[in-house]
Amino acid sequence: MALSALLVCAPMTLGAQVIPDAATLTANQMRALAQDLLRDNRPAAAGDVTAALLARDPADVTALVFGAQAALGTNNPARAVDLASRAYGLTDDPAPRYVAARLVARGHAEQNNDTRAQFWLRRASQYAPDAASDQSIAEDYAFLRDRNPLSLSLTFGISPTSNVNNGSVNDTSALFGYDVPFDLSPDAQALSGLAYNIGGTATYRTQANARAATYLQLQARHTTYTLSGDAERSLQDGARAARDPETRDRLLAITGSDYAFSTLSFGVIHRRKFTDDLRPTTFDLTVGQNWYGGAAYERFVSAGVRQDFIVSPVDLVTLSFEAEKRIGRDAVDETISKSYGISQRHLFGNGDSVSVFGSLRNSTSDNGERNYDSVRTGVNYDRAAPFAGLLLGFGLDYEERSFDKSAIAGGARVDRTTSARVAAQITQIEYYGFQPVLKIEASRTDSDVGLFDRDYVNLGFDIQSSF
Repeated sequence: MALSALLVCAPMTLGAQVIPDAATLTANQMRALAQDLLRDNRPAAAGDVTAALLARDPADVTALVFGAQAALGTNNPARAVDLASRAYGLTDDPAPRYVAARLVARGHAEQNNDTRAQFWLRRASQYAPDAASDQSIAEDYAFLRDRNPLSLSLTFGISPTSNVNNGSVNDTSALFGYDVPFDLSPDAQALSGLAYNIGGTATYRTQANARAATYLQLQARHTTYTLSGDAERSLQDGARAARDPETRDRLLAITGSDYAFSTLSFGVIHRRKFTDDLRPTTFDLTVGQNWYGGAAYERFVSAGVRQDFIVSPVDLVTLSFEAEKRIGRDAVDETISKSYGISQRHLFGNGDSVSVFGSLRNSTSDNGERNYDSVRTGVNYDRAAPFAGLLLGFGLDYEERSFDKSAIAGGARVDRTTSARVAAQITQIEYYGFQPVLKIEASRTDSDVGLFDRDYVNLGFDIQSSF
C-alpha cells in the first residue's frame, strides 16, 4: 500500500520514532520529515513522503527537489530528471534553481546523457552560491568532458576592424616593375568596418583505449562584415571620380558581405602512444571547402603530425609537420604547401606560462602571389591568475615571406609582418559558465610593393568557457 494512504489511515512508525498521521501534519512538517529521511539515508521512505506532498501540490518546489534526491537514492535517475527539471522551471529563486540543476545534471550523467548533463551544469553555474560550488561544478564538468565521446564548442564575436578587405594603407603604388606610382582604387585600399564571427566544432570520439583514440571532427566558420561610414564615403567618392560607368557601378555596389569568408571542413584525428615514455603522437587529415563573398572559392585537403616531448617537469617541446593542397577556381591558383614547426612551453611556479615558437613554410603554385617561402617566429605569455579581475594573455610574432616571381611586383618581393595581441578574459562577469573576452590585435606588413603595405587593428569581443 502507498505511504500516502497509510498516512491517512494511521500513525507512521520510523524505528522508535512515531509520527502523527498525515491529516495532522502540515506541509512544512512533511518537508522536514522528507529531509530527515534523506539525511538518514532512507530515500525510499523520503520518496513516499514527497509523493504525498506532490499529491497535495504538484508545484511544491521543495517537494520536487527532495523527490529528485530520493529518486537518485533509489536508482531512478529518469524520475530525478523529471522532478528536478520541473522544480527548476517553477521558481526564480537562485538557491533551489542551483540544487535542481545539479540534480538534473546528475540524473542525466547516471543515464550517460553526458551532453545534456553538461548543459545543466552550465545552468547550475549561473546560480552557484559560492566559489566552492563553482569549483565543484568545474570538476564535474571536466569529468563529463573527458568521458563524453561528443564535444561541442561554439564561438561568436563582433570586432571593429581597420581593414575589412585586406587592402593597402597607401593610395598609390608602383606596380609590375614600373617606377611610376599608380593610383589605387578605393577598394584596393583598406576599408574599415565591423566583423561578425560565428563558428562551431563538433568532435566525436569513435574509439579509445589505453594506447590510442580516434576522433571525427566537423568544423564550420563564417565571418561577414558591414562597412563603416568612412569606408562607404571613400567608395562613393571613388565612384564619382571614376571615368567609366562600369567602375562607378562596381564601387557603388560594394558591401561588407562581398568580403565574407566561410569554411566547412571534416577531419579525422588519431592519437597513439607508441611507447610508455613518449607522449601520444597526433595524426590528422582534413578536407574542406572555402567560400568568399558567398561564392565557392577553393577546396583543400591537409594532413599533419604532431609530437610532444616532456623535457623537464615544467617544459614541453612540440614538433609538427603539415602538408596541404588547395584547389582554387582557376588551375593557376592550385597550391601545395609544407610547414615545419617547433615550439617550447615553459610553466612557471605561479602557474603562468610562456611559449616560443618558430616555423618554416614552403608554398608552391603557378600563381606568383602564392608561391613563396616564409619564416615565422613568436612568443606568447599567459597569466594563470587574474589581475584586477582580468585573465591576461599576450602575444608577439614576426613573419617574413619571400616571393621569387610576383607578377604584381614585376619580379621578386619580400613581405615583413609584425603582429601583436592582448587578450583579457573578464572573470568577474559570467553567464552560464561563459565569460567575455576582449581582444586587441594589431599587425603591420611592410612590403617591397606599396600595394601590399597593410595595417590591421582589430578590437574583438568573444565568449569563452570558464571551465
